[in-house]
Amino acid sequence: MLNVWPTRVLISVVAVYLAFCVSIGLLVHAKALPAKSLAPWPAATVAPIGASSGASAFTGYLRQQADDLSLQEQKLTLWQKALEDRAKDVDQRSNDLERLVSDITIATSVYTLLLGLFAAFGLKEARDQAERALAEINRKAADQTTELKKQFSEFQQQVEEQIPNLYGMQKSLGDLLNRIRRKIDLTESWTFAKPYNDLSEEQRQTFLLAEFTVASFDYFRLASAGSQKSIAAQIFASLANFYSARARVDKDKYDQGDLRRALIYMDRSCEMDTENYRHLAQRAALILTSGDKEGAPVTRENLEKAAADLNRSLAIEPNFASGLYNLAWVVDEQGDPGRATALLTKFIDQRENLPLLYRGKRLIAAYINRACARAKRLTKDSADGQDELLAEVLEDCRAACEEGKLYSETAYFEDSLQGNSTEGAELHLLESLAPNELKALRNGDCSVRINLTREE
Repeated sequence: MLNVWPTRVLISVVAVYLAFCVSIGLLVHAKALPAKSLAPWPAATVAPIGASSGASAFTGYLRQQADDLSLQEQKLTLWQKALEDRAKDVDQRSNDLERLVSDITIATSVYTLLLGLFAAFGLKEARDQAERALAEINRKAADQTTELKKQFSEFQQQVEEQIPNLYGMQKSLGDLLNRIRRKIDLTESWTFAKPYNDLSEEQRQTFLLAEFTVASFDYFRLASAGSQKSIAAQIFASLANFYSARARVDKDKYDQGDLRRALIYMDRSCEMDTENYRHLAQRAALILTSGDKEGAPVTRENLEKAAADLNRSLAIEPNFASGLYNLAWVVDEQGDPGRATALLTKFIDQRENLPLLYRGKRLIAAYINRACARAKRLTKDSADGQDELLAEVLEDCRAACEEGKLYSETAYFEDSLQGNSTEGAELHLLESLAPNELKALRNGDCSVRINLTREE
C-alpha cells in the first residue's frame, strides 16, 4: 500500500486554492457594483419684488434663460464627472481582472506542479516497493537453492554409501559407449548394399544389440549428457549407415522402413553433435539416395534439404571431399553448372590428399561430372571460347580414362562415358565435335594426346 500523506497534502492544497479563487471572485464582484449617480435638482426661479410689469417681464425672461443655461451647465458638469468616475471604475475593474487572471495562472501552475510531485512520489514509492519485493524473492530463491544443494549432496552421499554400483556411473557409461563405437565404427560408403553384405551374422547382431543399448540410454537422456554426446552421436550415425546399407540389398526395391529408420538415427546424430561436418554430409547423402530404387530421381524438396546440410558441412570444413563432391552434384541438378564446376575443381585439386575411398570410381565420376557441367555451355557452331571449352571437356574425359587404368576401373570409366555421351546426355555433342577422340576414349586409349582441331 502507498503512504497516504501525499494525498492529504494534495487535498489541503486544492482546498486553499478553491478558497483563494472564491475570495478573488467576491472582491471583483463588490468593486464592479455601479455607483448610483444622483441628478441635480433644478433651481427654482423666483421673480424679484418690485419689478415693473413690461420690463420686469422681459428681465424675468432673460433671468429665467440665464438660470436655465446655468442649470444645464451644472447638469453637464455633473454628467461629465459621473462619466469620468465610471471610466475610472472600469479601469479599476480591468486591472483587478488582470490580477485575477495572473493569480489564477500562478495558482494553476502551482496545482500542476503539486500534481507532478504527487505522481513522482507515487512512482518512487511503487518502484521502491517493487525493488524490495524483488530483493525478497531473490533472497528466498537463494535460500531454496542452498537448501536444494544441501539435500542433493546428502542424497549423493546416501547413493554412494547404499548403492555403490551407481557411483562413477558417468565413467562406466563412457567406457560402454566407447566399446560399442569400436565395434561398429566402419568407414565404407553405406549408400550401397555391399558394406551390409560383407558383414557377418555376428557383426549384424552386434549392430542390433548396440541399437538396443544406446536406445535405452537415450530414453533416460544419459547418452545426451556432457562428454558422452559426441560418442553417442557417432554411434547413432553408424546405426544410420547400417540401416541405410541394409535397405539397399534389393537394388530394384529399397526397403523404405530401413531408410526411414536410417534418417531418424542420422537426425538424432546431427542434433546431438551440431558441429560434426561428417554427419551433416552423411545425412545429405542419405536424403539424396532415399528413393524407392537405385537411380531414382531426387525431388526438389530433397535437393534443397541436402544442399542446406552440405553447405553447413563445408562451412565447418571447406575442404571436406564428400561434401564438395555431393554439393557439386546437387547444384548442377538445381541448374548451376558453373558452381558445380568450381566445386569439382576444388575436389580434384586435392587428388593427392584424398583417402583411398575417393580414388578410382569416385575420382573418375568427378572428372566425368565436371566434363558434363562444362559441356552444358558447348554449342554446335563455332563461337568465342568454344575451342577452349571443348579442350577442357575432352581433357576431363582423358583424365578419367587414366584414373580408370590406374585403379583397374576401365569398365566403370567406359560405362560412365557411354552413359553421358548417348542421345540427350551432356556429352552427346562430342559425337559431332570430336568423334575421333571420343572413339579413342571409348576404346580405352587415353595415352595419345587429344587433337583439339575442329573440322569445318
